[in-house]
Amino acid sequence: MNFDEYAADYDSALDKGIAVSGENKEYFSTARIAWLWQCLQQSGEHPTRIMDFGCGTGSASQGLLQFASRGFVVGVDVSKKQLDVALLPGNEAFAEVNDEAGIKAVVERLLGIRPDLVVMEATGGYETACATAVSAAGFRTAVVNPRQVRAFARATGQLAKTDRIDARVLAHFGAAIDPQVTPMADEQTRELQAMLVRRGQLVAMRTQEKNRLAMAVGAVRQPIKEHVAWLDKAQRAGLDADSIEALFMTTFRKATEVTP
Repeated sequence: MNFDEYAADYDSALDKGIAVSGENKEYFSTARIAWLWQCLQQSGEHPTRIMDFGCGTGSASQGLLQFASRGFVVGVDVSKKQLDVALLPGNEAFAEVNDEAGIKAVVERLLGIRPDLVVMEATGGYETACATAVSAAGFRTAVVNPRQVRAFARATGQLAKTDRIDARVLAHFGAAIDPQVTPMADEQTRELQAMLVRRGQLVAMRTQEKNRLAMAVGAVRQPIKEHVAWLDKAQRAGLDADSIEALFMTTFRKATEVTP
């Protein structure tokens, strides 16, 4: 039997065969293409013509052409203390401290590179300052789900866990998947979010201390009372409901303002 005899059913048969994985054929073909493109880049090859030789419905050729037509993609692996950066195509990589000066240095390097896309993982907030600065500089910035990147790394055989490789995996992920750009909140919105989180923390701590006070006896009662009083004072210092509501209304009016 040759391929032409069942070409019409090829995609559906493939979908059934890989259904157990929970992914679709596009996921696996993308990983395969990313691996092939990575091999080409590592070998120093920069092909301008592609021939797809094999069975299938031509998705590999389309994927390789998409890779070849894209500009630079940058992966940024963010930790609490460091920003590791990798650039594709090529092997350029560098690192900066994850602070205001380091973020500024990363942005300045990116201004000289002019990447098409910058990709970083969501790391519990450590990425926020860098992602916001990169986006504000005018670059398409995607903050992606770590689970998706890890799955992509496994599918492409990139399992080593070092910062340099992780940054490169992020760049390969961006080049292969072209993830959706992440909208960045403005400074006022981020301030409101931070205030809400901090107020929630203080309220939770106060509730815990009040519960402890109800059970406490003797000498431990006074320190708990003092801590409750401190928590009350901290809430009143710009984190009370009225202050948060005022900032919310200012942010809301700005967001809904109609420019003539």
